Amino acid sequence: MGRPENSITPGQGPVEDFACYLRKVRADAGTPTYRQMAARSHYSASVLSRAAAGKQLPSAEVARAFAGACGADENQAEQQWAAAKLAVEDQSQSKVASTSASARHSDPSALTSVSEGSTPKPVRRLRRTHVLAAAVVGLLAAGSWAGVELTGILGQPPKNQAAVTTVVPAADRSDPYVARCKADEKQLDWQPVAYPDGRPFGTLLLVYSPTCRAAWGYLNGPNSRQWTSHIVARRPADNASAPSQFRGDAALGSWGNVLSTRSGCVYAEAWISTSGHDGRHTRTACFAPNPTLSR
Repeated sequence: MGRPENSITPGQGPVEDFACYLRKVRADAGTPTYRQMAARSHYSASVLSRAAAGKQLPSAEVARAFAGACGADENQAEQQWAAAKLAVEDQSQSKVASTSASARHSDPSALTSVSEGSTPKPVRRLRRTHVLAAAVVGLLAAGSWAGVELTGILGQPPKNQAAVTTVVPAADRSDPYVARCKADEKQLDWQPVAYPDGRPFGTLLLVYSPTCRAAWGYLNGPNSRQWTSHIVARRPADNASAPSQFRGDAALGSWGNVLSTRSGCVYAEAWISTSGHDGRHTRTACFAPNPTLSR
């Protein structure tokens, strides 16, 4: 028998959370030995073991190989890896972002509209990644009401590239993946979420699909029967909301229902509740797409 793995628990940080995810993948496969997994992949037993140690984030290739060696979905593993990587980068910026958000959003009821052609200034620099997952874990942003309407962020379609022609709008309050919004989803904004006692929990992502013309929230953090994850999409123009919640043991991450962006910007709100106590509500920026992408 090899040495027992070090003990880690969800919620310590994005690297540890990803290690917990890999350990669950391995456990679901019947806990094969790392030598057995190495024989099924192009990586050594020590590389695969380090990937689940929770000391540092492995590469995307190792994450995929780990999942493949366990007979799990390699694409999902890469999505979880990218979420953790984004969160690791996000942690180094969270203190600066928290200070900026507090100063800029002392009045959470005020929404700042960014008009077409102007330069938007979201709480944090928007990033585009090749994955569909959300980011994990950061420090709780004080006053995390990112009231910026991100009109025109996605911009014009590239030259010599046809714009999206097949648009299948998703109905309000539908599941984004049942409505097939996953294929072209884009991560637009993210904000850290905490447990009711203030400990870092995960990160709330605002996700948008040009094909579905809808946005929703994705909460990347641990799931458990010990707490409930609440995710609500909101559209201020008509006070519409799409609430959802999840409580149970499942793989990392959960998502909310969609709201259409055709009649106004949409933002996501999330919080964690345990034993009747709610954590601080976290809110993303409010997004409305460039009209050229919605024709």
